[in-house]
Amino acid sequence: MDEKHEKPAIDWDAVRKDYEAGEATLDAICAVHRITRSALSWRVKSRLWAPRNNTTNVDRPQIIK
Repeated sequence: MDEKHEKPAIDWDAVRKDYEAGEATLDAICAVHRITRSALSWRVKSRLWAPRNNTTNVDRPQIIK
């Protein structure tokens, strides 16, 4: 493959860090790291990455009023 068409190496450690942090959307992670959603999904499932941190801090008394 000539140098013009080589794909840059993907830093999967950085992708994993962003994914597991749960702060960015999946689309944003894919855009930043220049990967597809399917590549991300495959990597998550095949490497058994930890679930995303989707918890949010909710002020329950504020909700229950």
